[in-house]
Amino acid sequence: MLLIPAGTPKPSGLSAMVSALWAAASTYGVYVTDQLGGGPMFYGDGSSAVGKAFNASDFSAVGKALRLAKTS
Repeated sequence: MLLIPAGTPKPSGLSAMVSALWAAASTYGVYVTDQLGGGPMFYGDGSSAVGKAFNASDFSAVGKALRLAKTS
């Protein structure tokens, strides 16, 4: 499980979708479900809105803020 630690300042200028992911990651955390090469990778529902957000330049802010909270 990864999360954005409490008190981590949210960068300004995030898109609405990335802001929602930031809020979820800082409130509930996120689980690693697949291991691929490179940095964090998130999966969405396949909608065009999610697809656009996942290609947004501000999306990497979430991945850079995540910290390990629990290992299995």
